[in-house]
Amino acid sequence: MKLKHLISCTLFTIVCYTANTQPKIYTNLKPGDIAPDAVKIEADYIEGMINGVCLVRKGNAAALVDIEGHFVAPWGKYEIAQGIFLSVPFTRLIPAKDTKTGRFGYISPQGATLIPFTFSNAYDFDCHGVGMVGIGAEPFVNINTSGQRLPTVKGRTYILSEREPYNYTQSKLIRFPAGDNYGYADKNGKIIIPAQYQNAEEFTDGMAAVMKVDKFGVARWGYIDQTGKLVIPYTYQIQSGQFHNGLALVCPVRRETFNYAYIDKKGTVKFTVGDGRNFSGPNLVMVDGIGKISTGGLPHEASYFVNGYAFWHYSDDDTQLLDTLGHFHKIADILHKPEKYSKDIAGIQFDGYNDLGIFFKVNPFIKTENKHGMMNYKGEVIFPPSFLYIRPDYYSQYAVAGMSIPNGQNQFNSTLNGVVNRQGVFVLTLTKPSNF
Repeated sequence: MKLKHLISCTLFTIVCYTANTQPKIYTNLKPGDIAPDAVKIEADYIEGMINGVCLVRKGNAAALVDIEGHFVAPWGKYEIAQGIFLSVPFTRLIPAKDTKTGRFGYISPQGATLIPFTFSNAYDFDCHGVGMVGIGAEPFVNINTSGQRLPTVKGRTYILSEREPYNYTQSKLIRFPAGDNYGYADKNGKIIIPAQYQNAEEFTDGMAAVMKVDKFGVARWGYIDQTGKLVIPYTYQIQSGQFHNGLALVCPVRRETFNYAYIDKKGTVKFTVGDGRNFSGPNLVMVDGIGKISTGGLPHEASYFVNGYAFWHYSDDDTQLLDTLGHFHKIADILHKPEKYSKDIAGIQFDGYNDLGIFFKVNPFIKTENKHGMMNYKGEVIFPPSFLYIRPDYYSQYAVAGMSIPNGQNQFNSTLNGVVNRQGVFVLTLTKPSNF
């Protein structure tokens, strides 16, 4: 089983999008329609969107354009690495290369220079506001969000955090390597917890999973608090999960009575998964207030809790949502009024998730392609299921989306790409549909 480790972080607000923060509502238009005043942009594709600004590409050139069609960074002014807009920079400081000077710096989504172009290389910032750049002959130097060089810890740079969703109380401690061990220091280089662990995770919910190898050569994981105190003993194997919503997913070293479990911050098992051997179910049996979950097999992925749910992903057709009481739910069970889609769909399936909500897809009876949408954790539809793909902007009420275009024979051979509002109406489109 693969434990899906996502790190949530507090946002560093550098620049906020101000133009048209309240999307226009269109009457008599349905999802997939193009607004009569939609902006048209000549580009090959839209890579992503941050703060209401799109990164568009045409050939080898990149540009930044807002939803009103204004080019805040014209074609070819900057080189921006592939995937930067997809990783959603926590600081909204975007590493870019000035094509005239060949030097690297950082810009805002609106194209303004935030950190001057003085570096030989630059990488995106992590959730702690720590970035990495090249300075002279030094290829990896840590900087803060003001561009100031950060001290090293024992001559080593910090380990940048994973770049995935945010929204938890951010720790001020950052992992650092020292030989084969790991410890924690603050951004001033002061060591808070000495390097004594053979492996270590980021702090989440005030706790960090750390690993030591015992005298028998067995890797055992436990949990420490931000003072370095061992709060939960070295009891677990594999890479223990991070704490979110007060719970963490763990695997015991000896699987005698269960295979996996969710524990609280005291190490108390809240509910277990499996019986240590074979599985049958799924069902939930409450025993002395502890939920014991039996499943028909181990999932491909199991996540930490996000807004009250953990995701157990077996296949595209079988993803269960586990709540903090140990109850499983299907996507359709929590989606408000699923009958709204019941006339032309065979079922609602899981498609992915992030801190904003749950991506889902519906499988039509007649048409062959799935339709993708997004709901929040209250079961309310954010973006209707009408698209081949959808990538929401974390900082505005828009999303990059694509939709099949029929060729007149009930077949689909091209895609309309653009930006949609919460209605699913295209407010920006690319002039050249992509073929597939």
